[in-house]
Amino acid sequence: MVKRKRVILISILLLIVSLTLIGLLQFKKSSSLIDSPLYILSIGDSVTEGAMDNFSDNHWLKNYNYFLAKKLDEAKVKSVFLGHGSNEPGAPNNEGHGGYCISPAKDECVFQNAPIMFKENSLLFHLDEFLKQPKTPNLIILQGGINDINVGFNSNKLGNLNDNFDEYLKRTRNRYPDAKIILLPPVSSDDRMNLREKITSFSNYLLSKESESIAFVDCSAMESEQYFIKDKIHPNEKGYNLLAELISKKMTEKGWI
Repeated sequence: MVKRKRVILISILLLIVSLTLIGLLQFKKSSSLIDSPLYILSIGDSVTEGAMDNFSDNHWLKNYNYFLAKKLDEAKVKSVFLGHGSNEPGAPNNEGHGGYCISPAKDECVFQNAPIMFKENSLLFHLDEFLKQPKTPNLIILQGGINDINVGFNSNKLGNLNDNFDEYLKRTRNRYPDAKIILLPPVSSDDRMNLREKITSFSNYLLSKESESIAFVDCSAMESEQYFIKDKIHPNEKGYNLLAELISKKMTEKGWI
């Protein structure tokens, strides 16, 4: 009789443990991105697009999307990258556009050495176009701001960067209310001191936007010169690989993958 009671008690305990484990697994699944594949839309400037290696040859750098796709594949996470295309053959699609500011002032984000090359180079001006994709993204990477900061002599015409970013985020969220969003701050080598204060200030503002569905990626680990090409603003492939690693790590921390 006693033995039978023990068997019943053990069976009940095993059932409780099993139900608890099932509940935990279901909770983990519900709090993750869960949709498969990941439809990833990256929007930004030349840091997202990928620049030429030191702008001196015809070699396009593999950007963070390329390395992120590899890391997701290694983690057995199926992903599809959305966008107009890519500079590097075989690299994931993206909506990276070189020379673009976030600012809606479409003809004011111009550089002294290239006033004709860049026209209507505004992420906000073209945002509806960039957000229109053949598939609904469930993960969106928003990057930008370095050109707004770097165009110093013209910056008074670009408006407030924080306010412009709020519009960038708001319109993206309104279009895809269920998507997870990753915020990438501007990056540069630590010896670009003329940019450092503004980059830090803007990065702190982006950090304040973090929530359950919005992730800020801390890129301070990239401030070493070894991660950049000669202009010390565009990452080299070592820098892009690190950036993808930081993105992947943040996605894991948030329970999205």
